[in-house]
Amino acid sequence: MNLKATEYQESKALTEYLLRRRLTFLHVPNEGRRSWQTGRMLKAMGMWKGAPDYLIFNRPQNGVGVAIELKRAGGRLSPEQKQWLLDLKALGWVAHVAFGAGAAIKIVEGEYG
Repeated sequence: MNLKATEYQESKALTEYLLRRRLTFLHVPNEGRRSWQTGRMLKAMGMWKGAPDYLIFNRPQNGVGVAIELKRAGGRLSPEQKQWLLDLKALGWVAHVAFGAGAAIKIVEGEYG
């Protein structure tokens, strides 16, 4: 995408690519503003701050699955996002931050050919 692309546009482009590849994945909908009541309810149901945006369940060449934290150009990782990526790597996942859909697609192509 380009420097002005929103995270939504980047996510939409990555989702369309993953669907074309027929990979088994999900997007973790942590973004967006919510009321404190909704936030409390979602946390009680297992939604965790900093969870990666994309979890791909197909086994990659060197891991259990692939986790991608997708950022738009110029975005930054929160401490919680950094920790999630480290924790998933310790569990055998391939875990990366990608700045834009193009970078995320390169990660996927590197893992799944």
